[in-house]
Amino acid sequence: MVDLKFCDVWGRWRHVTLPAGQFGPTLLENGVGFDGSSLGLTAVKSGDLSLVPELATAFVDPFWRCPR
Repeated sequence: MVDLKFCDVWGRWRHVTLPAGQFGPTLLENGVGFDGSSLGLTAVKSGDLSLVPELATAFVDPFWRCPR
């Protein structure tokens, strides 16, 4: 799983989680769509947003254990 984390305008952590198989060149270019109105970022009728990953900020979460 890939967890795309971001901070909203009020300073709270938010995230969008997707299967690692969906994380590829197209996603890196276009981003992943999500509903910004559910976070209070936009109005309901204009709530579609795109979250584009920034690879320079990527890291392996030290608190997540990989099942073996």
